[in-house]
Amino acid sequence: MSAIVWNWFENGLKNMMKKIPETMNTSEQILSFLRQCADAISKQTSDPILLEGAETFSQRIKSPGVKQFSPQLLPVIEQIKHIKPTPFTFNFQQIATELVWKPSPRTDEKGEQMALGIFNELFELGDIVVGLLLLDKHQSYPLHQHQPQELYLVLSGEADWRYGGSEVFKKLVPGDVIYNHPNDIHGVTAFNEVVLALYVLWK
Repeated sequence: MSAIVWNWFENGLKNMMKKIPETMNTSEQILSFLRQCADAISKQTSDPILLEGAETFSQRIKSPGVKQFSPQLLPVIEQIKHIKPTPFTFNFQQIATELVWKPSPRTDEKGEQMALGIFNELFELGDIVVGLLLLDKHQSYPLHQHQPQELYLVLSGEADWRYGGSEVFKKLVPGDVIYNHPNDIHGVTAFNEVVLALYVLWK
């Protein structure tokens, strides 16, 4: 990315951050983050299936019911200070320690190297699952599969991703949007940057 383009993105990011009122409560700040992610997905892809997922996501976060919740943190959350700001991290640093973070059920690891931030713990989102994947540098999220279809928006960190039915890994960067068909085997390995990605699963 050229210096001119990056400066344009950086200035845009600063302007978006200024538009988030300090008087917003925690739930409103988190929803602001999610809505910016949904908007970014729609702008970063022209794939009809991904646009369908983005629209479903957008509809569910318009005015969701808010659950009673308390933040839950894990050791890997210490790494958020190393997350590289990008045009797609939005107000993440403002909300990171207000989320419910859980260890992945796909590994015995206890949240020291990776964690999932589960937005369904905070909001009534109906039949979709929305979360964040936080993966420390040089770590791998294990290959796995599931029935719901899924999209990812890479928010920060370069990494090797396997997705979309492919048997090979491909380098992805912030702003990339990818799709997993039902039961596609997929996973990710971080390089020398902390990886942050939003995922949405829907039927």
